Amino acid sequence: MGAGSLRPRRQNRLAVASRSPTPRPLAAHRERPLRRLPTRTAPAPAHLPRRSRPIQRTPRGGRMTTTRTATAPPSNDIRQRRGDFVTHLYRLNRLISSDNRHAAAEARRTLARLRRCFAGPRQEADAYQTVFDFDPPEAEQHIWLLVAGLFALHPQPQPQDAHGRASIGTAMGRLAQDRGDSVHRRFTQLVSVETASLPHYLRQCVQLLATAGIPLDYYRLLDELIDLLLDDPYGRNADRRQRIRLTWARDYHRAGRPQHPASTEAEPEPATPDTTA
Repeated sequence: MGAGSLRPRRQNRLAVASRSPTPRPLAAHRERPLRRLPTRTAPAPAHLPRRSRPIQRTPRGGRMTTTRTATAPPSNDIRQRRGDFVTHLYRLNRLISSDNRHAAAEARRTLARLRRCFAGPRQEADAYQTVFDFDPPEAEQHIWLLVAGLFALHPQPQPQDAHGRASIGTAMGRLAQDRGDSVHRRFTQLVSVETASLPHYLRQCVQLLATAGIPLDYYRLLDELIDLLLDDPYGRNADRRQRIRLTWARDYHRAGRPQHPASTEAEPEPATPDTTA
């Protein structure tokens, strides 16, 4: 076979090679492997508040926050602040008759502001300083303000003995001996009304006691009103509230009961029959 017979086949191969596409080189960014960034745990921002208490979880996974219940016993510090606050109220009554004219005038102005706290929120704001100076717990602030207003309606000297530390039931029982049925109706309303209406009827009873000059123990009244009026959404304090109302009712009826002093005279001995006849 001659050389001329190979020329067409070679030309065909060259033509096919010329028609095939030239492969393009890969992009540079595809050839480099991806670099993985280092993982770090970022610190919590400083402005976020820390949780003071751990969050509890319900059995179903729901969120349950810890709340302060009304049945928790108060600490000694809170009891001390309550006592100091009531002592300050008694001190205001003592300063009214002080020889220091400036102190007496300031005490009268303070009691006047406390009396006006029943008029509305604007007047309540004027009495806040007297209460907040003793740092009451937030849940008890409105109760402290109520007791301060009641004291301003019926200021009196600080009791020095157990006889002067009378509950509202004992004081109303003494008043009922002179006033009769009208006082009895007021007291019945006091021990039977709903908690929300209790401050209104308590104010009426204290005004009646003020007209008669019958003393009232404000140390005891503050402690009892905290149990009665403190928020208790779950009803855990219902038994204690009922006991306080029953105590008021018992003291009321005991105070209204006539006192019969024990007879010291010796009873005569029964005569013995004469058997000599």
